[in-house]
Amino acid sequence: MRVQERTAELIRVNTELEEEIAQRKRAIGALIEQSRILEAFFDHSITPLVFLDRDFNFIRVNTAYANACHRDVSTSPDITFRILSP
Repeated sequence: MRVQERTAELIRVNTELEEEIAQRKRAIGALIEQSRILEAFFDHSITPLVFLDRDFNFIRVNTAYANACHRDVSTSPDITFRILSP
């Protein structure tokens, strides 16, 4: 009887784990899709956008921002907001 109880418990736990794995896969898929949408918005927006850290260092700029500042997108993170402001 003990073996049957343990087997039933393991089956239940495995089923729960499979459900959790499926939920996580769905959540990851949704996050990937949201990330793609936000990435496309950031990259293709005509509005200049910039991400700064708490010390006002540039983390990332979009093409519109780089073009407005006559800089390359890849070199813009090397500057800080304090350098650009008086």
